[in-house]
Amino acid sequence: MTYEEWKKDTKAQKKTWILAGLVCAILGCMWLPSMMKRAEAMRADLNKSGSVHTTAYPTPAKPAPPPNAPPVLPDSRRAPMTLTPVVIPPLTDDFTGQVGHYSAQVNLPSKGMCKLNFTLKADSHKAGFYLGSSELACFNMADIVKHSKMGPVGPMGNGMIMNPTAATFEGQAGPGQLVMRATDNIIPPGTFKACEMRSITLKPYPEDRKLSARWEEEKKQDPDACGEGAVILSRQ
Repeated sequence: MTYEEWKKDTKAQKKTWILAGLVCAILGCMWLPSMMKRAEAMRADLNKSGSVHTTAYPTPAKPAPPPNAPPVLPDSRRAPMTLTPVVIPPLTDDFTGQVGHYSAQVNLPSKGMCKLNFTLKADSHKAGFYLGSSELACFNMADIVKHSKMGPVGPMGNGMIMNPTAATFEGQAGPGQLVMRATDNIIPPGTFKACEMRSITLKPYPEDRKLSARWEEEKKQDPDACGEGAVILSRQ
């Protein structure tokens, strides 16, 4: 039978394919065991030579602790953590320890011999702020003679001749000084040569328990008598 006849004969083609399958099956059954043994032998040889990496990598070691490091305790032996409160010191300035009552005497050309009483205290509502109060009384012999001619000089008259004035202040401490502005002035009725306070500036003095004070007055009452003054205050 020629190839052209075989192509046209379907029965012959089936027989040919069946025969080829039988031949392959017989050959495969004959060679399959030997091929499997040969593959096992090759795998054993590769494992012995180390070409196949079947060994697991070692677990990396923990880094050594630094020198002088404290021992690491297990959680069951660790002491509980405690938080220490942070204490913030109070704000201080040059006048924190200067509160108290002060007084001094000074001779003012326009008023005569004067005595200034001053009280300084810290403002409890605002840190670094201070409150103050002053009492100023002046005695002038010329005024006594002048006013005594106008009428009898009794207790009230003597009080008026002393020209007592009072004022309150507030201010904030700055570098090396405390500038306080007047918040109120109290002048008794009938007082002559009385001047309202505008401000007073306090500075630390080299000697203990002393402050230097310089004040300014309003000149609207008496431009000739009102102006300014300075004195060293001593704490009582």
